[in-house]
Amino acid sequence: MSFCLFASATIVVKMIIAVADAHEPTWDPETNRVSIPDETRAFLEAQREGGFTLLGADVEDGGLGLSLTASTAVNSIISCGFTSGLGGFYALTHCAANLIKAHGTTEQKEAYVRPLVEGKFGGTMALSEAQSGSSLSDLKAKARHVQGDEYRLSGSKMWTSGFDHDCFENIVHLVLAKIEGEDTPQGNRGISLFIVPKILPDGTPNDVALNGLNHKMGQRALPNSYWSMEDGCVGYLVGGAKHAGLMQMFTMMRGGRVRCLLCVDGVVLRLSRRRRRGESVFHAGTTCASPSVCTRPAAVSEASRRAWPTRRSGFKVRRWVAKLRSRSSSTPTSGASC
Repeated sequence: MSFCLFASATIVVKMIIAVADAHEPTWDPETNRVSIPDETRAFLEAQREGGFTLLGADVEDGGLGLSLTASTAVNSIISCGFTSGLGGFYALTHCAANLIKAHGTTEQKEAYVRPLVEGKFGGTMALSEAQSGSSLSDLKAKARHVQGDEYRLSGSKMWTSGFDHDCFENIVHLVLAKIEGEDTPQGNRGISLFIVPKILPDGTPNDVALNGLNHKMGQRALPNSYWSMEDGCVGYLVGGAKHAGLMQMFTMMRGGRVRCLLCVDGVVLRLSRRRRRGESVFHAGTTCASPSVCTRPAAVSEASRRAWPTRRSGFKVRRWVAKLRSRSSSTPTSGASC
């Protein structure tokens, strides 16, 4: 019976991945809404109902209390099936919850940690800007103090995954910016971190604007956005600590790196298995996981497609696959007992 359930779940996941590959999220500038395929929304709801968002969270926050080792082992298995960015929805959310729990004030923890852990709220990390890329010392986003830990933010952010969609009740953006004032140090030392919720505590929308969607290779399910903070954008200084933003953000970045590596590891294993069986890694004529669903023509030649692990991956997948092959070929095949 368990095998039948596993086989059924595998078929469902493959269908969802095929839909996600073929139909990226779309943005309608007139309504300013991002549309997510129904299959993706249903899959996220199933994950939430199944308790998969609770794996590594503390029991006091509504989680299952699994250790880092145990939760990472489970997530490594789950991540093998997320080849279109599906895992990013809850991966970013879990990392955002960990950051607020580690550095937030008591009020911030009570307002955001549990909804993030339960998957009711989504989380994002907003670091990069169009003019500076990954050079955070050159960011232009500004924050003006209002009262307490409340600020008004202005500026824009680029490459924010999961910025806007309708799969969560609220989306909590963790935004790096510099506080206006002469006491703000230059460079990275002057960066502060702010909680910028899509919906404010009083139920009104925050003053943020989506400017467009980016198209990231390999991330077709999770919308990636260019957005701006308008004059009335409200943000809350994380932990009430000025100029500690980069240190605080590394809590989320470290968790995100582990999640990314889990996904890459799953993809590498799947690539190596397909090659060992003599199967093609890519479907001819498409750049998607299912040729029966996606008819988008491939943008690269067959020769480039065969060389993909070296040319199109920043994680040097081909080297990883070679290591896996060398390990398997180094296993004695003669004179050894099985």
